[in-house]
Amino acid sequence: MTTKTLICDCNQTMPLNAKALGAALHEDLTLHSTLCRREAGAFQQAIRSGDQVVVACTQEQRLFAELGEQTEGAVSPIRFVNIRETGGWSRDASAATPKLAALLAAARLPDPPPVATVTYKSAGKLLVIGPLDAAERVAGMVSDVLDVTVFTQGPGNAGGAQARRYPVLGGRLTGLTGWLGAFEVKWKADNPIDLDLCTRCNACVAACPENAIGLDYQIDMNACTSHRSCVKACQVAGAIDFTREAAEQQDKFDLVLDLRPATATPTFVQHATPQGYFRWDGTDLSMLLKLREMVGEFEKPRFFAYKQKLCAHSRNETVGCNACVDICSAEAVSSDKSRQRIVVNPSLCVGCGACTTVCPTGALTYAYPAAAEQGQKLKTLVVHLRRSGRQGRRVAAAQPGAWPGAGRRTGPRRTAQGGQGCAGPCDSGGPVAHRQHRGGPLAERHCLWCVASRAADHRRGGPAVPARAAGPDGHRPGHPARAGLHRHPCAAGACQPPHRRWMQRCRRWARRARRFRPLPPGSPSRPKSEARWRWRSTI
Repeated sequence: MTTKTLICDCNQTMPLNAKALGAALHEDLTLHSTLCRREAGAFQQAIRSGDQVVVACTQEQRLFAELGEQTEGAVSPIRFVNIRETGGWSRDASAATPKLAALLAAARLPDPPPVATVTYKSAGKLLVIGPLDAAERVAGMVSDVLDVTVFTQGPGNAGGAQARRYPVLGGRLTGLTGWLGAFEVKWKADNPIDLDLCTRCNACVAACPENAIGLDYQIDMNACTSHRSCVKACQVAGAIDFTREAAEQQDKFDLVLDLRPATATPTFVQHATPQGYFRWDGTDLSMLLKLREMVGEFEKPRFFAYKQKLCAHSRNETVGCNACVDICSAEAVSSDKSRQRIVVNPSLCVGCGACTTVCPTGALTYAYPAAAEQGQKLKTLVVHLRRSGRQGRRVAAAQPGAWPGAGRRTGPRRTAQGGQGCAGPCDSGGPVAHRQHRGGPLAERHCLWCVASRAADHRRGGPAVPARAAGPDGHRPGHPARAGLHRHPCAAGACQPPHRRWMQRCRRWARRARRFRPLPPGSPSRPKSEARWRWRSTI
């Protein structure tokens, strides 16, 4: 299936180069200015063609979707990609053509193959836990779409309303588990007042001499001195019985809205709370809007793949590796040492991938998105960046956070001392990000060769040389480059932990793409009194 791309400069607010973008995508592009308004006919014509259509606008995605439903003969699949906030409106918009071409090319990639999914079903049965006045107030905001039950945790400031509009539960919470569509709540009905029989006549409140009964119609047993005046006042309704045994009760709900403080128990204490559980402080109304939409059937990918044969969790009921159980932020991984395995609850898994990064055997792997699809996407971004004229492999702008250190230049750069610095993965184009990711081996903006030489000094027991103790060419005295060594110091085995790991990464970079070679004397590409060495591409 061929692809048709529609680009729009949003009322001429983006300097788009349609010719350059078309050359990178091998497609003749027409530049639109009001594709969502006056030029909407071009969109309708494109979706009638049967080809895949990529629309470079996400702001009006809903409008385009509605327009597609109203267009007769519209059979084309539609994709949307954001080029406005990611480049067209940026400070460097005039030079962002390679980045925009890469984003458009990535949007044209086929969908990844389907993976197993996890299904949630919610009928809208909501439990609101909190003070009675606040819980009833919130219930009034969502009761038109949700079936609300209130679990009272004190009267609050105003107590319950006289009009009883929602079922009210009382007692002491003992358990709260589950996820969207399958929450299980356990409590102990240990209060003498049965809220199902209470008529909220307030006779017991007026009769109690200790003021032990609040407007949540529950008795504070610490304040009660057994006068039993309330029992006489409620003799007809029979809602108060001090001889009633505390019964364990439980019920299931689809959604839980918690109005209690974060320190209240029982609750979900993990960093990633389950789907369908909401904690509200009473200020963010957007959360209530989201809660109102949690009715129906929902799906999410099954993010992980588990191979028990590779797992080193336990043998003979003796626990060995417990890394995934300890690191899971959603508490979705649990131990089943009797069967020599772990158990991952797909309903609780949020797909953060932490377990796959710490698994030493590869028993837990990330299934969605798969590594092949991610690699294809990154390859597409890189290829179109270079094809569009971007010098060097600067990918971070097109794929933020794709890998640690992305976005560094591979061309030569001058160091802080004015010389030509090395242009490998540790180049001065991004030492701060590299330092933060690798734990700080690069203390200053200087050439990685200098760091390697200092590492060798540490190995030999010699003194550490400050990062800025360098000559006029940007290298410290006695640097291997000054001695004519054409190989990286780590290639000779000079580096020791903790430097070896990131030095080996730089060595692989040099072997695959670049070589450190001397420039001939008098070369016009270097100052006469400055850098003698620079990275020269062999590609």
